[in-house]
Amino acid sequence: MKDFWHEWVKVLDYERGKIAGLALGLILAVVLVGCDVTIQSPISGQTVTQSEYTIEAMEAQADIESLLSEAEKKAALLAQKNQLAQEEFEIKQARRDGIAQLLASLAIGAAGGEAVSVPVLINSLLLLGGLGGAAGGVYDAYRKNQTITALKESAQEPSSA
Repeated sequence: MKDFWHEWVKVLDYERGKIAGLALGLILAVVLVGCDVTIQSPISGQTVTQSEYTIEAMEAQADIESLLSEAEKKAALLAQKNQLAQEEFEIKQARRDGIAQLLASLAIGAAGGEAVSVPVLINSLLLLGGLGGAAGGVYDAYRKNQTITALKESAQEPSSA
């Protein structure tokens, strides 16, 4: 009977370089085929595979688009508020200029001895009276609120008898 074990050991000993190279090649092939290629992600800084990186990149792109959309909405809202504020400035400036022009024309007309027309005079008085009345109403409401608050506070204080 032949001793196969010693035959194999003798072949392994004689061909050990080729066998080691073959084993190294097989191990390298298994590693190259069986292991995923990984990189350090510039987005998260973690070691990721290509599929994980693709998902990270898509999520990052979605986040950026969401932030841009939100920023665009805020910019549009700010532009709209700015437009409304500019319109309000223009309206108030036009009112102020109109009142100043009206008073100037009335003063020039009166100084020159011109007769002021009754409708213009009534309109001017109503406009100025309305503005003065509004300012007086605000002051009067403030003064009344102060008085009422003072009366409430004095009524809540216990009387010493």
